[in-house]
Amino acid sequence: MKKGISLVALVITIIVLLILVGAVILASRMVNDKARLTVFFNNVLQIQDATTIKMLNNASEYAEENTPLYKWVGVASGYTQEDAKNGVEIPFRVMTNGPAEPLVIIDRGILNQTTLPEEEKSKYFVDENGIVYYAGFEYDGNTYYNRNTTSEGTDKEIIGDITRPTVRITADTTDITNVDSIKYTI
Repeated sequence: MKKGISLVALVITIIVLLILVGAVILASRMVNDKARLTVFFNNVLQIQDATTIKMLNNASEYAEENTPLYKWVGVASGYTQEDAKNGVEIPFRVMTNGPAEPLVIIDRGILNQTTLPEEEKSKYFVDENGIVYYAGFEYDGNTYYNRNTTSEGTDKEIIGDITRPTVRITADTTDITNVDSIKYTI
């Protein structure tokens, strides 16, 4: 009788252990996938910050110029001060199988400021509002292009309130020494 009870207890223990091991393996896969998504969001944020800083620096450096094209110097790949001066259009294009927004390739100068692997740097783009997009990150049946855009649509709240607002800067260029003439719109 004791052998029968011991055998039943052993079988039950083994079944419980198998269930626990299965749960741990499943949980570790989910954690790994979530970690990859978090790394993706952090990479987009890192490039978004570098792009925004470059655009703000351009707004300051070229405040005397009366054209919005100067904000793209060193932001759009290959776009120079001479291009902005001559009114050369920014080479925006819509990605195939991507977000509907017209995008331009981000300049390597910005991308080289980041810690991204070299093979990832060519997959980042920026739209005409300065919002950064990725060529497409697959997770949980969706394709993510940035923190707010998936294959299901734009401006979907993906991760709650840690998204960053778009900052637009305008300046009265008649008096560039007057710091109060700069207006920030969020």
